[in-house]
Formats: sequence, structure tokens, C-alpha cells
Amino acid sequence: MASAGYKIPPHWHSQAEALTVISGTFYLGMGDKMDATAARPLKAGGFHSAQGASRFPRRHRWSR
Repeated sequence: MASAGYKIPPHWHSQAEALTVISGTFYLGMGDKMDATAARPLKAGGFHSAQGASRFPRRHRWSR
């Protein structure tokens, strides 16, 4: 659960992960730096699956 304005810095996943947005909007981005212009919004009811492995780009996220 993330409150409005919560930011998750760039990171990677060691294992697969699934995310479902219950309410609000969650923004997903990829890369070594947070870039709001390149992020993809995931609105309430949206689902995202992240593959786990260090070879995939780092991810960053935040909520509104």
C-alpha cells in the first residue's frame, strides 16, 4: 500500500512480482533515474507483472 506522493527509487526485482492498483493512480517507469515524463500510469483496477532478474532495467514507481 502506498499513500499519495509515495516514491519508490530505482530498483530491480530478484523474483517475479504482481501489482494490482485498488484506488488512485500508480506510475511505473524504467531506468536508472526517475523520469516522470517516461512513466506509465496504472489506474484503479490496473494490473502489472514484473519479471525477476538483475538483467532487466531498474524500475521506479510513485503514487498520486
